[in-house]
Amino acid sequence: MTPRIKICGLTSSDAVQAAVKQDVDYLGFIFHPTSPRNVSPQQAAELTKHIPDDIASVAVTVNADDETMGAIISAMRPTMLQLHGAESPERIQTLKQRYGLPVIKAISVATHEDMEQVATYADSADMLLFDTKSPDLSIAGGTGQVFDWTILGKQAIPLPWFLSGGLSFENIAQALRVTKARYLDISSSLESAPGVKSVAKINELMQHVREMTHE
Repeated sequence: MTPRIKICGLTSSDAVQAAVKQDVDYLGFIFHPTSPRNVSPQQAAELTKHIPDDIASVAVTVNADDETMGAIISAMRPTMLQLHGAESPERIQTLKQRYGLPVIKAISVATHEDMEQVATYADSADMLLFDTKSPDLSIAGGTGQVFDWTILGKQAIPLPWFLSGGLSFENIAQALRVTKARYLDISSSLESAPGVKSVAKINELMQHVREMTHE
């Protein structure tokens, strides 16, 4: 089965158009000032203006306050939220009630103990995303590093979930074998420079995924 693909950290119309042409399932836009993939609400609104209805637009935030979240949603009108910080289950419920949008909660993973957070968010999030935990806690994802994928097989995961963290052309086949992931989140390996997605790499990766999963 071909996994559903999310390309995250899009910043240009060329990359968005390439992802759309390749039938990518989720397009992620990052609102975090320290990220090289950061965009403004107005930029995201322009980039998502012509996304087809069957492709989800995901607003990715890190501990965003009400004012920031309101500005993003008002301008961009995403179809999903991704929370990549230390947001509580209560915060997730509040946002879902306020905006009526499904929420992906990111969990940073380095050891099996990090998976204890799954139970914490099982009743509030709609999906989970497992990313590599950085030693620098000020960095929320986008490290381009993988974690020990076997950790994911050591407990039941009650929600649909994305595998993220360092996924690339070279390791996706192994990632799927080890994790049986049905959703993949890919970012830095598709870049020609930090924050700059390559149309050629997007096309190459999507062709590779389709060929690999139909063998």
